[in-house]
Amino acid sequence: NLTALLVDYGGAKPEIVTRGWMDPQNLNSIKDSTALQPGKDYTFTWDMQPDDYVFKAGHQIGVVLLASDYDYTIRPK
Repeated sequence: NLTALLVDYGGAKPEIVTRGWMDPQNLNSIKDSTALQPGKDYTFTWDMQPDDYVFKAGHQIGVVLLASDYDYTIRPK
């Protein structure tokens, strides 16, 4: 899975404003998976969780892409 974070850089520490997730193997269907081909380029788009947020003057907006999301990934026990 891929995770995107929208981050506010400018305070004492970076603040995650919102996040979104997507499964690259489900590009064409939410129920049917399709294997990705190694070496092939793909373009991904996905929605972020809605949030009402105003960035303060002087702060920077960052987008962080992760191959997993430790806080929200279910792992086998």
